Amino acid sequence: NLEHPLLEDCELAIQLDHSTYYEKYLNHPIADFMKMYWEENTFSNHWLSKKRVTRLYIGNEFCHNLFPNWNQLICMLEKARSEGLDVTISFTYLREELLSQTEQGINQLYDWCKKMNFPIELVINDWGMLPLIQKKTDLFTPVLGVLLNKRRKDPRIKYKAKCDKELEQFMCNSLNNDFYQENLQEKYGMNRYEYESCGYPIEIPKGRHSLHIPFYQTNTSQYCPLYARCKEGRRGKQRFVNGCSEYCSEYV
Repeated sequence: NLEHPLLEDCELAIQLDHSTYYEKYLNHPIADFMKMYWEENTFSNHWLSKKRVTRLYIGNEFCHNLFPNWNQLICMLEKARSEGLDVTISFTYLREELLSQTEQGINQLYDWCKKMNFPIELVINDWGMLPLIQKKTDLFTPVLGVLLNKRRKDPRIKYKAKCDKELEQFMCNSLNNDFYQENLQEKYGMNRYEYESCGYPIEIPKGRHSLHIPFYQTNTSQYCPLYARCKEGRRGKQRFVNGCSEYCSEYV
């Protein structure tokens, strides 16, 4: 329930990770949007829906084609700012051919944040992103994304483990090591990490970290099997996609 002591210190955030949510959020006040959001996800009667959302995650950690265009992003940032919401921008992997485009977007984003005096968080899922924000940490707080928070994610692990002792071996990863945490802090100013609820108990280190629920990503590829199935008729005929028509908004 909402009076659980754990929830008193927790921040509730939702993720806008595709164009349908971008448009719905822009076209409705936050209260109306949240009502629709909980209804669409069958959470209207869940106790979690009674807690106030104070942060928006904007963008997609797993697909570069689902990131909002510049106008959408700025409009969402302006709306979130006016509604008193904090913002975290989620970036995915960084490809060579997208490097200059991403760098230009980062610079524009920084200029806007500076003009509005609006600091934000950036989820980093590619080490190549860090040099792009190196001199911008006065307004950008880097957060370690789930693509860099390496962990075995397989729905079979929980029942294939022969005993609890074997399952416990999956609880920790490199982020549970003090020296790794210290290195991330000293080298990159990064002391917050993104986690997923991945089907078995995990040990999250002390700090202000994020847990994504209820689903988790088991496979991430820059070559989309769903696009191949819809476009080419064959799941195996995958290729790098530019100008995606977002088949994932209708099909799975």
